[in-house]
Amino acid sequence: MYAVFEALFSVVGSLGFIGNVLVCVTICYTKALHSITNLFILNLAVADALASVAHIAVPFAFHHFDVELLSLNKDNVTTTCTPELVFWYDVIWVVHYLGAAFVAHSVLGLTLTTYERFIGIVRPLHYTSYFSQRKIVVMLLAMWVTPLVVELPRFVYTIIAYWHRNCVSAKDSDEYYYTFSILSMVLLAGPTGAMVWMYVQILKNLKQGAKNLQQLGVKGSAKELLEAHKKVTVAMAVITAAFFILVLPAKIFQIVIAVNSEVQSLALLQTSILLVVLNSAINPVLYGFKYKQLRESFVSMVMGKCRKLKRQNHVEQAPRVEMVQTVS
Repeated sequence: MYAVFEALFSVVGSLGFIGNVLVCVTICYTKALHSITNLFILNLAVADALASVAHIAVPFAFHHFDVELLSLNKDNVTTTCTPELVFWYDVIWVVHYLGAAFVAHSVLGLTLTTYERFIGIVRPLHYTSYFSQRKIVVMLLAMWVTPLVVELPRFVYTIIAYWHRNCVSAKDSDEYYYTFSILSMVLLAGPTGAMVWMYVQILKNLKQGAKNLQQLGVKGSAKELLEAHKKVTVAMAVITAAFFILVLPAKIFQIVIAVNSEVQSLALLQTSILLVVLNSAINPVLYGFKYKQLRESFVSMVMGKCRKLKRQNHVEQAPRVEMVQTVS
């Protein structure tokens, strides 16, 4: 079982990292993509790339911890609290902390992107005041700092409690652990509820806008702008839907396991984590299928690089051909 999960996490995590890095490179390389919308997508892709990498170590950490625990039971050791066991328990929680924080970064990044679409479509006249340079910096700082701060107490407390309780997990008998788990749930539920509300408002506004343009018989730039807003919004809505299908149930299940010692299944736990990694991995694919400008920019960047390399090779080979002709 461990070998299967190790292979799956390695493949899915690596693909997720590569795909999201390509999204970042495309946005940074293409000046036409340098907008506030794509700035938030860039931060979302960075968060997904980090989440993909962090979760690769999950099955390996669980495997080594279980091997150490089984070896102690096999040797009939009187105390199971050895330095090796504590080390691998700490590794599991370091991976868990980073993974949980990076997933929360991804959720907040998705929320910021939805918020930008919400203001741009529902309140376009106030767009510049909502997204001044200073406010954007504050939003991005909050996105990156908040999860690290919220997830840190549970991480630190769990490890310290494990040391002081002779390798007894804090979640088995501690109300503080439950409190910290609830904070993690709030960090997930708050942005989720906000995204649902904003998309409802966006859909209402787009529907009303299309109806008004149709009644007035308006064509041209106004209608094209509405269609452009609609396409970008649909792309982000699909990514949000993937989050609700893959990440939300998985995170709820993980929290249930964390606060209920009777529900313990390593296979189900790792499957739920794998769904989270899968969400980070498929986001670049969804960008490619649903975000036409990003897809075309990526193709243009790759083709441009290929043509440049071809010209360089041609220039390098030209003097060699002349030398051969001279010698002959």
